[in-house]
Amino acid sequence: MPANQRKLGVVLNYIYLGVNALANLLYVPILLGTIGASQYGLYQTIGSFVAYLSVLSTGMGSMVTRYYSFSLASADSNKQSPKILGIATSAYTVVTAISLVASLWIYFSMDSWFSGTFTQYEMSVAKQMMIVVSVNMAIFIPGSMFAAVINAEERFVFAQTINLVRAVLQPVMIVAVVQFHSSALSIVLVQLVLNVAVIVINAAYSFSKLHVHFDFKARDAKLLKEMLVFLAFALLGLVFDQILWRTDQIILGALFGTGTVALYSIATTIVAAYISLSNSVANVLLPKVSKMIASGASNHDLDLIFAKVGRIQTWIVT
Repeated sequence: MPANQRKLGVVLNYIYLGVNALANLLYVPILLGTIGASQYGLYQTIGSFVAYLSVLSTGMGSMVTRYYSFSLASADSNKQSPKILGIATSAYTVVTAISLVASLWIYFSMDSWFSGTFTQYEMSVAKQMMIVVSVNMAIFIPGSMFAAVINAEERFVFAQTINLVRAVLQPVMIVAVVQFHSSALSIVLVQLVLNVAVIVINAAYSFSKLHVHFDFKARDAKLLKEMLVFLAFALLGLVFDQILWRTDQIILGALFGTGTVALYSIATTIVAAYISLSNSVANVLLPKVSKMIASGASNHDLDLIFAKVGRIQTWIVT
């Protein structure tokens, strides 16, 4: 079953990427015609901050997927899995607090960063968006743990189906809402609603189908340290990735305004889609590789699967 899940997961993920790309091609022009380049550029500028905050969730998700996969491969998985989730919950609480502090810092720094390029109305909307983003992150970061568990269990068909449905619903809902309130604020509000819905569905699936349990009493200082070290390196790579692909939009917004950001972000959407194509296979194979490591797989076996993934990625992007 896991092998079939991986194959179908990859297929569904590419369908998702195709639908997402098609949706962008269709709904971005509609969005530009409805809310205007200024508001769209404002949305992309705030989206750059969201990308930085989302790094925390992505890093935590990788950590949970890896160590929960380890626990599933262990002899006493019924004991190890709840302990992993209990420790991860404590880490998620700290990371969520860091996200809220960072959001507040961004909120109060926006006047000094964008006062020369944002109009008074744009600044007002931007601050309202940051409030919504802060709430979104406070819900999304801890809620993303369930998505990480589903990936670790290799239930890729369910996970990718949720992503696919969301890829269809989000542009439809956004286009519908901006007809009545043509502001970038409407976009982040729709995203907040969808995030809550996805988290509720993932949580229900995790408890009802995967029968996850949390052990908040277990203490394992060695395991906690190992998980935090992994998280630190994961975040380091993700932060540098965001600096490379997202900081430019913030700089453009501060120097030239929202119109320039809108034009630039349309071009970077193509680059983002290209990167996603190659990452899809690696994301699906992470739980399998983690279980192989936990089961004591040899370096030769790991080298073979890494080489296979590399060949597939090269074939896809070329």
